[in-house]
Amino acid sequence: MKKAILFIGTLFFLLMTMPSYTQKTSKKQEESKTKMEKIQKNTNSKVEEKGVSTPDHWHNPKNKSNIARLSHKLMLKNSAFQLKLNDNGFDLYENGSSKVYAKLVPTPKEGLYRYTSSTINGAAHFDAKGNLVLKYLDNDTGKMKEIQFQSN
Repeated sequence: MKKAILFIGTLFFLLMTMPSYTQKTSKKQEESKTKMEKIQKNTNSKVEEKGVSTPDHWHNPKNKSNIARLSHKLMLKNSAFQLKLNDNGFDLYENGSSKVYAKLVPTPKEGLYRYTSSTINGAAHFDAKGNLVLKYLDNDTGKMKEIQFQSN
């Protein structure tokens, strides 16, 4: 058994030190690196320059360069709301009011916010269309409910 392990170890060592093997792996690494650079260039060029930005370091402290773009105007039923960036996340205002309607504070989980208002406490996130999706527990029924603030 010991001889078999030593034999396999020796073969592995020889394989790793062979010039042709190391050249193949370095070429693959270079190819994957250039593919990633192309993907990053394409995604960065397609980012729209309007809306409110959220620093990605709220969710990922090691990466301060990424920015997620969000709509700053939202609708719920027939009421219009405005989303404004603050030091701790976002404030949600009903149009025409200077009083904060709700607060959105980022959680450790990327893209998830703690939603706090005078009547509802829950979890919120922005979907792919930029809508603010709020999920909370209804105290009267004991069931989960969902509200969507539609983006303009």
